[in-house]
Amino acid sequence: MLRYITCLLFIIVTVQSVAQVNLDKAVDFPNTRILQGMIIKKIIEGPFGFIWIASDEGLFRFDGSMLELIIEGDFEDIDIDEINHQFVFTSRENLILQSYPEERR
Repeated sequence: MLRYITCLLFIIVTVQSVAQVNLDKAVDFPNTRILQGMIIKKIIEGPFGFIWIASDEGLFRFDGSMLELIIEGDFEDIDIDEINHQFVFTSRENLILQSYPEERR
């Protein structure tokens, strides 16, 4: 009986230690380090797969490898108006409407 309990305990400990994978350095995008220290207010995926990021220092677009500052400013929100094919970017100073094509070219 003691042998059975010891074996069972060994299996449980082994499974738990294998299941906890350290992902701290699994994916690293060096050019996204610019976002460190910023207040990220909203992140959305646009209609063509780009990731749009609103922060206290600007509006950024990420294409999977490159992070690009589109507009400087203190942005609060990003929305997509799919009916009119527009992005709605809201900052403390402005409301920006940016049209996009219906289909990706």
